[in-house]
Amino acid sequence: MFEKWIAMEHFYYTIMPTILFSLCIIAFIALLCSSYLWTKLGKRLFIICCVLIVTGGGYAAFQYHHHSELIYKTRYLSPATRYFARKFYYDMPYSSSEMDFYARAYLLNEFDALGFYQYETVTEPVEYLGKNEHLAFFKIDGKIFSNNLDSIEFSEEATQAERVGEYYSLKDERFATELGFVPKSKTYFMKYYIPQSMKDLRVNLQHVQSAKHQSQSIKGWLYR
Repeated sequence: MFEKWIAMEHFYYTIMPTILFSLCIIAFIALLCSSYLWTKLGKRLFIICCVLIVTGGGYAAFQYHHHSELIYKTRYLSPATRYFARKFYYDMPYSSSEMDFYARAYLLNEFDALGFYQYETVTEPVEYLGKNEHLAFFKIDGKIFSNNLDSIEFSEEATQAERVGEYYSLKDERFATELGFVPKSKTYFMKYYIPQSMKDLRVNLQHVQSAKHQSQSIKGWLYR
């Protein structure tokens, strides 16, 4: 994947724009020559230009099709996955504000779609305080938070309350060291798993009054 990605970027950001720019110039020359087709030189130059246009355009189309799968994946590149944006002929670093904003965004699908990240599941014990008609309540890192009821699942297999998440890391470190990709994502929250025995636990009114609704990031975990 690493070598294929390098080949794709070299074609897409360097070779292809060079070919397209060259074809525009050749097409302009061909247009000028079309006014002199009655001369031997004008006809010869026109034919040469047409051959170059067909050959160059055909090569660009073939290479684009060859790299199309990885080219499609470039739409998932962002400050969450890479430290700079690759443009035609140059790289543009993202600003610190962009990096900070995307670092707090729930962008699990972007890592998954790129194809060269692998995910791992993480579990962490939390204190389940109970629920009411609308929300479930937890204590995490000494603070009380609430979340929607669809974020929890009661399980016979669970022996303690815990939150489950996923994080993504690069399969090949060269993507980080040579191409500037983020080596590891934040941990993305997936679900709370609660022992079935705690299903009927009702939250204390005092906890409801002091709880904060689940924020975007809690102790390094990102929430939707």
